[in-house]
Formats: sequence, structure tokens, C-alpha cells
Amino acid sequence: MTRANAFIAIMLIVLSSTAFAYWSEKIDVYAIGSDGRALKNATMDVVYQSTKCGDHVVISKQTDEFGMAHFEFVNTVDETFNPACVEHSYTITAALVGLSNSTIGYLSNTDKKYFIKLPLLQEVITVIDGEGRTVSGASAVFSGTSFQSDASGTIYLSLPMGAPSEVVVGYGGVSRSLKINPSDSSSMTVTLPIYDLQVRLFDEFGRRINGTVSFEGNTEISTSSSPALFPRFAEESAGFSIIASGKQKIINTTITSDTIDIYFDFTAPSIRDVQTTLSGRNSVKITAAVVDDGTYASGLTSNPTLGYSLGAANDSAYTEIKMYPVSANTYEATVPAGGNDVRFSIITSDKQSNTNRYEGTYSFGSTIAVEEEEKPSLQISPLHLVGVFVFILVVVFVYQKIKEQV
Repeated sequence: MTRANAFIAIMLIVLSSTAFAYWSEKIDVYAIGSDGRALKNATMDVVYQSTKCGDHVVISKQTDEFGMAHFEFVNTVDETFNPACVEHSYTITAALVGLSNSTIGYLSNTDKKYFIKLPLLQEVITVIDGEGRTVSGASAVFSGTSFQSDASGTIYLSLPMGAPSEVVVGYGGVSRSLKINPSDSSSMTVTLPIYDLQVRLFDEFGRRINGTVSFEGNTEISTSSSPALFPRFAEESAGFSIIASGKQKIINTTITSDTIDIYFDFTAPSIRDVQTTLSGRNSVKITAAVVDDGTYASGLTSNPTLGYSLGAANDSAYTEIKMYPVSANTYEATVPAGGNDVRFSIITSDKQSNTNRYEGTYSFGSTIAVEEEEKPSLQISPLHLVGVFVFILVVVFVYQKIKEQV
């Protein structure tokens, strides 16, 4: 490099440092509660002058497990030509669960550490499952802020002082709503219904069967001697896809313990003892026994349906009506046939979508049903017989007297 070039480079450095004076800052900001404990996951905002007068920038960070957030920022406003507008301070704000507090930071502060207190107390929650094991990754949500449990199942939750707060503790598909006042207690244990879930399969008569059990892409085998196992199952209700003997069903159930029994209903409800009788002059009453057989059968979805058409033509209008119970497992419906022959179907289904259908007919034939008038019956009481007997004696007596006189 020539002397001329070296001189130019030195002058540029000098001019640059003179014309573009700036200041930079490195600070540590701590969020603490009313009890002096660090507040994790608090939002820290630093607002400072950035590149020109009246221009401000916001930097946001979350506090770590020590309640601290580190900031580094630079003010590049030209202090040489406009010293009056250059700011030598900045605003720091801490916010958590809807509460906030602020302070002013100064370049002249040599410590470069700031502590912002919020009116919060720490509540330590230990989350365990249904078998007493700690749960990592559980959450406690308060005022839109989520706090996570660590590897030991511990949640460090920050709550307002003096009054109960609504907190939801959850994991997967299970949760519990709690009212927590950190002024009353600084720690608690919450049990969530999470299990190493065993699923056993049975038919509608209570016999163990083999099959596969699937939930959210996870498939396990259940046999007559070994149940399907779903570790750390975190749902309070679920729809399992079951395949057994070539049939597949989605069966919904609730989970209240570490073992559930699912009953696979193979057969449709039976329709038997179907009877057709004339009702009035022109209607037909149809009665049937409908039963979903099996001790653990899923049961009827609703009353059976009766579909019917009138006349011999196959294209006649088809009508469906509900059958109604007249006694245990017995249902009936009346068809307004108008004297026409009736073709009918009884349709029934159980809660696992097994469907059965019964087809039948009723013919009026060539006879006309006539209602006979009721005639009074002749009834003779013993008193009447005595009277008749006395009357006959009197007649005989009178006849004998007349005969003697003649």
C-alpha cells in the first residue's frame, strides 16, 4: 500500500468515527416474583432509540429458568450533528400471566443488571399418572400462558397473590381444572388419568376373542390370554378400531382404569314371532319380538322400523313407520291398508351397526270382514225357576177345583 492510500484509509476511519458516533449496550434483565423467586418464561421487552431521532425499536425475549434474559443493542443516531435528540436511556418491561411492570435503563448504569418485580407467587406442581409415575411434558395453563413440566414432572407456575386462580393441568387428551391460591400453599401434586392401558376383547356372550386394536395409527394384538397394551395412554374416551374374525368396527368407550374390556357384537338382533292380524275393517296390525341376543350385546339403536307397500304391484309407494313397544322386546305397528294386500319389512339394527330384516305379506283375500252385532244372552236365575214352579202348582190346583164342581 502506498503512503497516499494509507493516509486516505486513516482519514476515513477518523471521519467515520467522528461523523457516526454511536453507543451500544449489553444488559441482563431479571424477572422476580413477590417472594423473590425467579419467574421463568416472562416476556421481556426493551424499547430503545435505534437509527434516527424519534425512531424506536422493540426487542422481546423470554426469561430462562433463572428468570433472566440477556440483551445486546446499538443506538446509531448521529450524536455529532444532532446531540440534543440522542437518547441515553431505554425502557424495560416484564410481563407474565397478564401482569406487567417496567423500569428505565441508563447508559450510566455500570452494573448492567436490572431486576423487575411482578406481584406473583410461585406454585410448584408435581404431575403424576394413574400409577404414581411423574409425567414429563405436562402443561399448566393460566391466563393464556402455558408452563411445562420438566423431566421430574415438576411445573413452576407463577400466579397472582391473594386470590384463587383457574389453572388447567393437562397432558395429551386428559386434563384437570383447578383453583389454586399460592398464598395458601406453595406446592401440590396433581394426578392425571394416564395409564399403561390394557385392552381385552370379548364377544357378545362374554367369551375372550382374538383381534387387533388400533388407535391413532398404533395397532396392537389382543389374544384370549394376552391383552393389547398401549403405554402411557392419555385419553379419557377413545374410539378404537377393532378387527376380529374378518369384521372391522369402530367402538367408542371411556377409560377409567388401566384395563378396559371391549365387547365385539358379531350378530344382528333377531326378529321372531311375527304376527299379522286384522285391526278394524281395513287395517293390519303387525307384531314382532325383536331381541339383541347376548349378555353383552350392544343393544338396539332405536325402535325397529316397519316399511310397507300396498297392493300387488311392486312399484307401489313404499312407506316407513316406527314400531312401538307393547311389552318387553315386543313391538307393533298398524298399517292403514284400506283393504289392500300388504307387503312389509321389519328392519332393526344394534349399536355396532349389525342389521337384520324380515320380509312378510298379509292378504285380505276375497272375504270381507264383518263386525257381528252383539246379542244379549238369555239368563235364567234360580228365583225365576221357583216362580215358574209355583205358577204351575197354582194352575193345577185351580184346574182340580173346577173339575170337582163340574
